[in-house]
Amino acid sequence: MDGTRKRTGITITAAATTTYWNDHRINVIDTPGHVDFTAEVERSLRVLDGGIVVLDAVAGVQSQSETVWRQADTYKVPRIAFVNKMDRVGANFERTIESIRRRLNGNPVAIQIPIGAEDQFAGMIDLVTGMATEFPVGRVNEGNVARALRTLPFQLIIKINTNSGARP
Repeated sequence: MDGTRKRTGITITAAATTTYWNDHRINVIDTPGHVDFTAEVERSLRVLDGGIVVLDAVAGVQSQSETVWRQADTYKVPRIAFVNKMDRVGANFERTIESIRRRLNGNPVAIQIPIGAEDQFAGMIDLVTGMATEFPVGRVNEGNVARALRTLPFQLIIKINTNSGARP
């Protein structure tokens, strides 16, 4: 690991790794997230088949996210967003999704939703499989979504259905 990265905690150059899944080779390129390294991100976007934008659940979409999103639009790179840091003070999944709509002019459709937030963050619900993954202290439980849904505000479920185009 580069000495600068160790000191600052940010990526300053693109780094690549390869993994395999279901007989497919997947090349992953981690690009810098800091605005000072925008050119490095743009060089990487030219060779990507898709991108993952990681958003902070507290800060939502930030200026660098907007820059990278515009660059991805330019190169027609399809992307998904991942909301990170749901366990932090001030984390708000719904606000982060709204910031994708407002600041990126995106059309986000949740395929997973968190169970709780901040110190009450307890797992996630996969809306595709209907399974919940809960993270009790020290272990992970997977199970039916019904129990996990009891912890969600009813309004959030309705809002996700109405915004995604899904019919209840």
